[in-house]
Amino acid sequence: MFRYRIVTFAVSATLLLTGAVLAWAADEPATQTQKQTQTREQEQTRKQAIESVKQRLKENPRDEGLRHAEQCLERSDRCQDVRGLDRAMESVRHNMETHPDDKGLRHAMEQLERHHQRLEKKHMERERPMHREDSGRPEKSERHDGSEGMHR
Repeated sequence: MFRYRIVTFAVSATLLLTGAVLAWAADEPATQTQKQTQTREQEQTRKQAIESVKQRLKENPRDEGLRHAEQCLERSDRCQDVRGLDRAMESVRHNMETHPDDKGLRHAMEQLERHHQRLEKKHMERERPMHREDSGRPEKSERHDGSEGMHR
């Protein structure tokens, strides 16, 4: 009787694990397809943004903000100057007012805003002062119990 229970348990556990593996295997291609679709859509919107900026740049070749926006959209490593990025965003914003139905300009603005947020975050991380000593204990100025400098 005891062997019967062990065999039943082993068969049940095997079926359960097999079912879990099959469910995971069936879900994995769907997840990969979803990621590939999302990546294609992002690349398509990026290209649309670049094309719109290039088109507006042809209309106004002296617009340095659009030129910077084009460089920033094509290669994000060229997007390290906050002032230049602000100029690019202002120029794209101005062109969006002139051409409100241009989806590519909207995508360009979204991408430039993301670059701007990343730059601000990097800048804030560099300027953040250290609040704790290397030991991990609070500094004297952080104590709020009035016992600064006193040891118990």
